Parts: sequence; C-alpha cells; structure tokens
Amino acid sequence: MCSLYILLVGLLALHSVCMRDISYLYADANTIVVAVGERETDGATVSGSQGGWTFCYENLCRCKDDLADCSENGGNLTFIPKLPDPIAFVNFSFNRVERIPDNFFDNVTSVTGFDLSNNSLVHISPVAFSKLQNLRRLLITNNSGLSYATLDPVFAVRTLVDLDISFNDLGVPVPDNFFLRQPPPVWQALSLRGNDLSPLADLAVFRHFKQLQKLDLSHTGMKFKISSVMESIETLSFQHNGLNKFPETCNGTQSLIPQLSYLDLRSHSIDTVSNVVCLPSLRVLDLSEGNSFSFNFVSNAFSSRLYPNLKELYLDSMRETTLSLPAHTFNNSGLEMLSISFAQNKGILYRTFDPDTFAGCTNLQSLFLSRIYSDQLGGVDVEQLKQILQPVKDTLQKFSLSKNDFGIDDTDLEILTDLPHLTYLDLSGNYLREIPYGCFDNLLNLTELDLSSNALEGIDAPNEHTFNEATQNRLQHLDLSDNPYKCTCSYRWLYLWRQANPGLFSSNSNNYTCKGLSGDRDGIIPEHTNLILSAQACLFESENGYFNCFVITLLMFLAVFLTLYFVRKRLRVRIAMRRALGGHDRNQQQQQRRGGNVRYQYDLFVSYAEGDARWVRQFLMAELEGRKGLKLCIHQRDFHPGRHVLDNIENCVSLSRQVLMVFSPHFARSEWCQFELTLCQRHAMDRGDCLLVAYLRHVEERDMTAGMMAILRTCTYLQWSQMRRDQAYFWDHLLLALGQ
Repeated sequence: MCSLYILLVGLLALHSVCMRDISYLYADANTIVVAVGERETDGATVSGSQGGWTFCYENLCRCKDDLADCSENGGNLTFIPKLPDPIAFVNFSFNRVERIPDNFFDNVTSVTGFDLSNNSLVHISPVAFSKLQNLRRLLITNNSGLSYATLDPVFAVRTLVDLDISFNDLGVPVPDNFFLRQPPPVWQALSLRGNDLSPLADLAVFRHFKQLQKLDLSHTGMKFKISSVMESIETLSFQHNGLNKFPETCNGTQSLIPQLSYLDLRSHSIDTVSNVVCLPSLRVLDLSEGNSFSFNFVSNAFSSRLYPNLKELYLDSMRETTLSLPAHTFNNSGLEMLSISFAQNKGILYRTFDPDTFAGCTNLQSLFLSRIYSDQLGGVDVEQLKQILQPVKDTLQKFSLSKNDFGIDDTDLEILTDLPHLTYLDLSGNYLREIPYGCFDNLLNLTELDLSSNALEGIDAPNEHTFNEATQNRLQHLDLSDNPYKCTCSYRWLYLWRQANPGLFSSNSNNYTCKGLSGDRDGIIPEHTNLILSAQACLFESENGYFNCFVITLLMFLAVFLTLYFVRKRLRVRIAMRRALGGHDRNQQQQQRRGGNVRYQYDLFVSYAEGDARWVRQFLMAELEGRKGLKLCIHQRDFHPGRHVLDNIENCVSLSRQVLMVFSPHFARSEWCQFELTLCQRHAMDRGDCLLVAYLRHVEERDMTAGMMAILRTCTYLQWSQMRRDQAYFWDHLLLALGQ
C-alpha cells in the first residue's frame, strides 16, 4: 500500500507539469531569464527637462508652456524672478514667504494666475496687487497669519474672478464690509473652506456678489439657511458642517437656488431625505461619507418629480446597516450615474435592496456597488442580483461590484450574461479565485476591466478561453495586479502578454508578483527581479507536450484504479475481521440499527470540499447543531490527528448514524472527496443504507465523476436553493431523512 501511495504522489507531481507548473533552476546554458517586474521609466532624464519642464531660473523655477513652477524652495526664493514669456500662471507655494512688498510682482505683471498657498504670509502691501492688471485667479490658502484686514488688497483687485482663501484661520466675526463692499467684486468662484463662519446664519449674505457661480463653504461651521433667492449660484460645496437633515430649498413653490446644478453635502449626519425639494437645475448630488439615513429612504426619494434634471447621485461610505432601499427609490428616468457603498462593509445586499429598487431608472448608464456583503451561501445571490439589475440591464454601460466581502464565486459571474452593453467592469477586491472560461467573451463592448486585488493564482492562455483573441483585441485597459499569483506557466503567459501590450497594463505595470520557488516554497519574487525558468519548464509549449500529458494522465488513471482496488479489498478484509471478532453479522447490525439499539457518536458524517466549507459552517452546522442539537462529524474538527486519513474516514463513518455528501463543482474537482465518496458508498452498501446528498451547486455532466452520477441516479437527493422559501423545504426534508 505504501508503495502505491508513493507512486500516486509521484505521478501527481508529474501531472503538475501538465498543469503548467514551472521548474525554477539556476541559470545555465539551457535556461532563459524572464523579468517578473521589469523596471519601467517614464522617459524622464536627470536634467531639468522632466516631462517637458525646463529650468527657467537657476534651479529654483521650472517652466512648461505658459506655466512656471517656483514652489517648494524652502525659503531660498523670496521674490519673483524674471520669467520668460508667455508665462500666465506662477506657482509660488511652499516658499516660507512672510511679506509681499510693493515691488513683489514687478517681473510678472502680465500673469493671469498666481498660487501663494502654504507660505507664512502676515503682511500684503496695499499696492502690490495693483500692478497685476490681468490677474483672474488667485490661490492664497493655508497662511495662518492672514486676516480679513490683511487680505483687503486682494479683495480690491477688480479683475479677479476666482479667489481661494481656504484654511487661513481668518478669525471671527466676518466684517460687514466683506459682503457689502462697493463696487461689489466680480468673483465667479469663491472658496472660504476651513475658515470659521459659524456666526453667519444665512447663505443669503453672499447674494451681494451678483456674478458668483461657485461657492465653497465646507468645514466652516455655517448653518444651511437661505432667506432670499440666490440667483447666480450653480455649484455649492457644503461638506462637514454638522447638518442633521436635508436643507430646505423651497420658499413655497419657489426655488431658493434655482440655478444650482452641483450640491456637495458629504460628511454630515443627515438621517433622512426630504420629500419637499426645489432644485430644478440640480444635476449632481453627493450625500456620501458619514451620512447615516437610519430612518431609511422612501419610495421616489430621488424621483424625477423632485429632481427633474438629476444626472449623478453619490451615496458612498454610508454607516448604517439598517438602511433600506425600497421599490422605486431612484425612480428617475434622467439619472445616468449612481454610486452606493457602505463604510467598513456594513451593507447587506438582501436587507438593503428591493428587487425594484432601480425601477424607473430607464437611462442609468453607470452603477457602482461597493463594500456590500451578503448573508447567503457564502456568496452573492445571483438570482436576486439579476432581479435587482433587471430594470437597468439594457442601458448599463459601467458596472462596479468591487471591494465586497461576500466572496464572489466563479459561478456567480453568470450575472454578466444579462449585461451585454458593458464597456467598463470593476470586480476588484472580491476574493475571486478563478475566472470561468469565456466569462467575458459575450461582452462585446467591454474595453475596461479591473480584476485587481482578488485571489487569482494564474491566468490561462487565450487558447484555453479565459481571454480569447477577440476579448484581448477589444480590451483597452486591464488591471490584474495585486493577486497572489503562483510562479507557473500561466503566470509566465501573463508576463509575456504584459510585455507585448504595455499600454493595456500601463496604469498598474508595477504591481505584479508571483510566489513559490523550488528552493523557497513560500518565497515571493518581488518586482524588478529576474525569474529564471528552464526552457523545458512548460511542456504545453513543446512539440510533444500533449502526448506527454496523455501518457502521464493514463498512468495516473491506472494508479488511481489500482489504489482504489486495493483500498476496497483492504476495507473488505477489515470489515470481515471486525465482524468475526465482534460476532455481529450484517443482518443483526441492520436489525439493531432499525430497532434503535446501536448508539452512535455522531448523527451525521458530512463529506464536503474545502471550497464549500463556508456553507457547511454558516448554514449546515448552524441549522443542525445550533438549532436542532444534532452532532455532526466534520473532518476539520473531528478527525483524530496522527491517524491515517483513510482510518479516520472509516472510523468516523462507522460512528455516524447517516452520511451526507455535499455535491458541488468543488466536490467534483477534489480527489480526496472522490476517495471519501467511494469509501462511504461501500459502508452504505454494507449497512443497507443509501447516502444522503445535498446538491449545493449545479455540476456540469462533463465534470461529474462516475461515482457522483451513480449516486444521483440511484438516490433521491436534496437540492439547495438560494431562495429562502425553498431553504425551509430543504431543512424539513433533511431532518425527515435523519429521523427527526
């Protein structure tokens, strides 16, 4: 027997060559060197001309086209040097400038934009800015020594249309002349972000700025109240100001901000959405980052009636697990982009989405669902997700199902067949272990695909249909980075594909590693190192590869057949000996079992594959042990260490009243499960029983073993369903079979 096991292990090792495992050797005349993570450069040189930038004043300023960058000189540059024409914008940030004298801008009087952020300004000459006759944009942020009075020369610039004075700790109160100065500024964009405006109780104070279109009042502590119509405002950022309800935007039936097209209300504590909204021009609404909505949405919360021009809606990083999105929540025919995510994986798909949540979204083109987990089958409920996506399947072009904790299984990717118009697909961060052959072949419009940060160990060559030739030609951007690849031939093929198509992988070119060397089983080959592999490593690329694998497979089959033959003979001998020594024949044992005289240690022996362990723990054990008080024999928990696996199986089956086989694609692929099936079949025959079968997931007939097909044809099996009403039927009949 030992020799047979040694032979089997040896043949399995040889078979791994057919599965394209790579041998790693030291370099010699018969090896080639492949760079796993080639070092890529952007073409920049060591001189001052990086990316088109050239030094234009000593080594302190760089210029490109009409831009000059004189920033981050650490106090070594305290004046504006003479710069070449036609410089229009100067970045002079991070230079520790404290004072702006009269002649500060004498060398750049024609510029239209200036950045003085992150300096140490405490004084500005009253006449300094008067020389900038064309200045239209000014950034003067993060200068804690400034005040409204110090900035008075800035406010007096008549040509300025875009002013950013964020995070300057300007102090309170805001002087009245800031809002009532005459003549009024012509500002079109104003940012007061990060300054204390808590004494201001009304946004209407800004109505004096008649041309103001873009206003940023985030992190100011200001209250959202409008007492009179603000005609010009089109963009309003109002983040992190402590709102606990959606702001009032109506004066009767009149809109208080009729031209508002973008509203940013991130990072508040808003717990419900108003059903009285007057925002006729709103196109983008952002309610992300911290808003709880613990009172749940109602139907038509974002309907066309309330938001007639809404195109984009963001509900990201929401905190509450009690959130419910009922039918017709987003009943808006104009909505084109919707993003929903939960903070720290708190959302639950089945508790959150009604099957008709997206009903009425007849023009939705982009849908992003992130950080959502499911409480079903250790994975997503494909049928329910199909129902949820049904209203938008004909219009959806961009779809993200990223960073979800429910662990999408390869069989769950069948949802893609209902989304034929996708051009962008993000499945990153989902613990995907493999990609089904031809999974993306029918997505004829797909050009961008993200499969990064999953659990992929390899990508098969196109001849094996993971990415066929048409799919490869169609893709323009592909991200397969940050996966735990094994150093096999499939990884070698991926490397060659990346090398031949650098543009396809350009955004993630340096995040690929593989694991597992012959001399270092757990070693990780980092980027920018050379992977040395023998020229004969991948037999599939050799002329005789298929023949070699055929011979090895045939030998494996013979070895398995002989092993099973001797195992069966050994079991028969053991059973005969036990009967002889114990004085129990088959009829007596059956009678005792039927009469309930035999006492068993376990009610049920469970045979399952590792890929189905989550279902066994979360559903089978929870129901039978947790709720019904039965005792299951689970090999991970109940097998005795130090014993041979076959002895453990035989002993545990003998001590169990019934045997349950959990059939699935994982079970069909597991060699140990097939051994277990054979042994359990023998025990069932000897005891006059029929095995119990839980049919967990559909197994293609071509993938079934002869033993599995025989069981399914001779025994009535229980079909697991992802629908809750059918699961009750499953448990009732399983308990009936167990005599409960």
